[in-house]
Amino acid sequence: MTSMTCKDLVELLTDHLDSALDPDTERRVRDHLARCDGCERYLEQTHHTVGILRTMAMTPRPSHGRGLPLLEQPADLTA
Repeated sequence: MTSMTCKDLVELLTDHLDSALDPDTERRVRDHLARCDGCERYLEQTHHTVGILRTMAMTPRPSHGRGLPLLEQPADLTA
């Protein structure tokens, strides 16, 4: 079994969160997280960000058209 680097973990984090890793890789990710405080914080921040995005996606938008859009496209893209 080879040691996992922080860069390796970052590349595998989405699959880890989706439970899409094979058992050996999942074990390596968990072992790395147990030893690396920086990657553990990164995982916590990612969980927090995903939670915020899910909340935003579930927030109803005004249907009366007076609300501001979350993102506006530049004028040259709307033509």
